[in-house]
Amino acid sequence: MKYTLVLLLALCVPTLTQAQTKDQQIEQLKQKVKSLKHQLRKLKQGLNQPTDSTQTLNINRNANRTQWGCYLDDVKAGNFYGTGSTEAEARGKALQKCSAKGGACFDIDVKCSQSN
Repeated sequence: MKYTLVLLLALCVPTLTQAQTKDQQIEQLKQKVKSLKHQLRKLKQGLNQPTDSTQTLNINRNANRTQWGCYLDDVKAGNFYGTGSTEAEARGKALQKCSAKGGACFDIDVKCSQSN
């Protein structure tokens, strides 16, 4: 009977120790998952907010963009100036302003230049 009891204890003790170790491992994995979810949430929030480098890049793009300016001098309506990112846009704005004032506006009279 003594030997049976000792044998039974010898078999059960390692099993109990392994069960505790597995529970601890599971708990550690749960904590790690929570930590990773928290980090992922932070990363997602960071992607939605513009950074300083993104804003600087947009400013530099606008600064390097070529600007056109067109001038129209009408005797009746006066002087008009239009700007745009293309020559056609700048011409159109100058002609539109001239037409709004009731001038004799012709595309041939528009003078344009490009800023660098």
